[in-house]
Amino acid sequence: MRCFFLFCMVFFCVVGIRIEARVSQMMQPCPDVETFPNITVHLEDILGTWYEIKRSVFPTEAFLHCAKYDFNTFETPHGTKIQYRLTGIHRFVSRFEKFGTLNTTDVNNMKNFTFEFDDSHLVNYIHVLDMKKDKSLLLYSCRATQLTSHAFTQEHAWLLFRWPDVNLRDIREAESNLFPYTRMRPGAIWQTWFKNCEP
Repeated sequence: MRCFFLFCMVFFCVVGIRIEARVSQMMQPCPDVETFPNITVHLEDILGTWYEIKRSVFPTEAFLHCAKYDFNTFETPHGTKIQYRLTGIHRFVSRFEKFGTLNTTDVNNMKNFTFEFDDSHLVNYIHVLDMKKDKSLLLYSCRATQLTSHAFTQEHAWLLFRWPDVNLRDIREAESNLFPYTRMRPGAIWQTWFKNCEP
């Protein structure tokens, strides 16, 4: 019985320390985007199909796997727009599908842009931390939410590849640019492997 109580005390101490560290991390401001890698991302580099291989926790993708993004342009009276289509298999929905618009202030360099879902007012400010042409795309987002007198930040990341079957070495190489520039750690972005899916 004494060993059991000792174990419980150690367990709750460790959990408490981890929760305190996480809360402390969330109260820090978002990273300065000026420190991010200075890369050039052309429109044609974004367009087409991308398979989600890794991601962090994100509300709109909860219980979602086999996620695939398709980016295409379409013409409007106000000029060319970029539409994206997110599909996948959801635990509670047999066929998951969402549409939205990708917006940028500089079509000549799309290293910063926003995602806007058609069916909600949610806007995600996205930064491209790494892009290997015709291979991989590492996206990052940080949102600050004011709660009482403190602002809490939430960091998110997505690792996309041009093909669904990716080896571990390529994954580690592609995600390595996430950690030097953000507060995220390897455990925060996990495998979602595009397996047992229809490409």
